[in-house]
Amino acid sequence: MGALFVASRLALMMIDYRDFGLGGWDQLVKETTEKYGQPMGQGRTAGWNDGATALSFKHDLSGNIMITLEDLAVMRKLRCQSFKEINRLITSSKSKTCPCFRCC
Repeated sequence: MGALFVASRLALMMIDYRDFGLGGWDQLVKETTEKYGQPMGQGRTAGWNDGATALSFKHDLSGNIMITLEDLAVMRKLRCQSFKEINRLITSSKSKTCPCFRCC
């Protein structure tokens, strides 16, 4: 399990369930679909996004499931800041505009 907090706010949480198996995957997706509607993705991935929060499941071939819960606004801002910092270090000049074109 991993969690990332930004300014005392939960930005990202990742949970890795080992040996969940196919039956567990099917049940997890079924119950989540009943609560949140049809997921994006198919097969071994499923995701839900309400514009503020993203929930995604990834089922790997060994049976493990990675569940990710993400605060989109916080993570978008964090990614933009990271891009600017990386760009500043590479170019040693004025930062370029962030590619998301939303926060900059």
